[in-house]
Amino acid sequence: AAAAAAVGSTAGSAGLKMGGHRRSLRQLPGRAVRLYDAQSLPGHLASHAVDAELQAAPEMETEERGPNLPPVEIWERVLMYLDLKSLCRAAQVCHALHAARWVHVDCRGYEKLITLQVLQHIAQKQPQVLILPGASLGWEVASVLVQCTRLQALTLSDVELGSVGGEHLARGVVGLHGRTTRLDIRSCHIGDEGCRILVERLLHNNRITHLDLEDNGLSPAAVANLARVVSCNTSLRTLNLSNNALGEDTTALADALAQNTTLTTLLLEGCELGNAGITPLVRALARSNATLRRLNLEDNDLTVQGVREVATALKTNKGLVHLQLCFNHVQNEGAVALADALTSNSSLRELDLWDAHIGAAGVQALAALLHDPHVCALQALRLKFNHLGTAGARALGAALAVNRTLLHLDVRSCSLTTEQAELLLGPLVAGHVLCSLLLGDNNLGEAGGSRATPHALAPLLQHTHTLQQLDLSSNPLSDSQVAHIATAFKVNTTLRTVTLTANKHRLAARTGLALVAAATACPTLRRLDLSHNPAFTRTALKLQQLEQQQARCVIAVTPTAADVAASSEASASQSRARRARFFWFF
Repeated sequence: AAAAAAVGSTAGSAGLKMGGHRRSLRQLPGRAVRLYDAQSLPGHLASHAVDAELQAAPEMETEERGPNLPPVEIWERVLMYLDLKSLCRAAQVCHALHAARWVHVDCRGYEKLITLQVLQHIAQKQPQVLILPGASLGWEVASVLVQCTRLQALTLSDVELGSVGGEHLARGVVGLHGRTTRLDIRSCHIGDEGCRILVERLLHNNRITHLDLEDNGLSPAAVANLARVVSCNTSLRTLNLSNNALGEDTTALADALAQNTTLTTLLLEGCELGNAGITPLVRALARSNATLRRLNLEDNDLTVQGVREVATALKTNKGLVHLQLCFNHVQNEGAVALADALTSNSSLRELDLWDAHIGAAGVQALAALLHDPHVCALQALRLKFNHLGTAGARALGAALAVNRTLLHLDVRSCSLTTEQAELLLGPLVAGHVLCSLLLGDNNLGEAGGSRATPHALAPLLQHTHTLQQLDLSSNPLSDSQVAHIATAFKVNTTLRTVTLTANKHRLAARTGLALVAAATACPTLRRLDLSHNPAFTRTALKLQQLEQQQARCVIAVTPTAADVAASSEASASQSRARRARFFWFF
């Protein structure tokens, strides 16, 4: 507090001489404050500090700010050496600190530091964005947040609000005069009573655009009541009801969806819908709704019958862009039905089928869809945790060679062998438009057969004109195979991110050095992730020298105990230097 008061006394000076350079006085804009780990700071000053980010949220409302505010350099130093409690106390005695507003407050990772008193000080700063997940204060959080009359975005995930907190939140933050446009109260257990009061407020609120009620213990009756908001609210764009037991009776929600003309995202993951619950919803999409862009139906116990209902809706719906059917029993028959439906659908761009129990026959049907350039509009196909097989890999590779729309392909954890990878990647050398290729957690390596994967992958990397992201993590690649890949990096002109984490075959340090040399030679590569490879350490790969050269590519490795100790010592040294300058300045 004394340091902040001293800063306030310097606010009227016309300029400040620091390090031989004169800094002109600048008005302090609304700052974003974020708790961050400051282990390098002296223990008596702060173990957790508050950092002032230099950019205020541009989309938020701005206000007139007073002229007698300290220079930004001094402000940053004060915030650097004050923990949250001391900062709140300083705000009481320093006029400049007291007058400043905190536009964006992010408390993620430091929830245990938030007491009711600290939260009251934050509320007095009238933030426009408040992220406060996991706080252990209970419903009292909502009673304090009623004071935040300028709040526009609120995240209170994993806070035990209960029905009482939900009532306070609904009456205050979401009231008729509230400014909040984004409300995230997932896993807050507001229950049916809290949802009822929230619905009453939302019926008269035309500012909320994003509402997240995931995992709040809502019953089917509560969701049916919430459907009233969906049917008449004209501002809501995103609604997340995931992990609430909606059950099979979704008639009210389906009727509301048919009337709604503004909702663009509906998330219903893990809602125990089953085939009976899915049918009314997708029929509403087919019948009248043309505004919904993203629909998440993951983990809802769908079988082939339910997937066929979805496919039937896709034949007539012209608005849906992103469909998620992961963790359902789509099977080959469901994949065939989806592929057939998409021949008459030109709007769907992304199809997620993770762990959908699809085999080679289903992949062949999807590949036939991709093979026809006149009917397929898919830009992203995600098949993680499915079994492509030899026939599926061959069909998919042949389709991608002629397809000119698919940009993202995810075939991680698909049990691909070396021969199957050859069938998939070989045709792509002649031409493709893929920007992202994810091949992680497969069996690409020497054990798969006589021909090694790099014989297909290296030419692909050398001749591609579009590929920007490549994931080869958790594969049993040998040193020679990785060396071939590194050689291809040197002539590649498109890659930006490459992941080679946790290779199942222990790679030698010389292989890592070859990768680092190739990564620095690649003009476009920005990140190479080599984490969880025991031989790839900062010392072995000479990363310190690379950092001193300010290379454009970031090389990520798993830090050793020695790396952690060296980093701590460097941070402590920097802290001592900052503290010396800090106290010399005052």
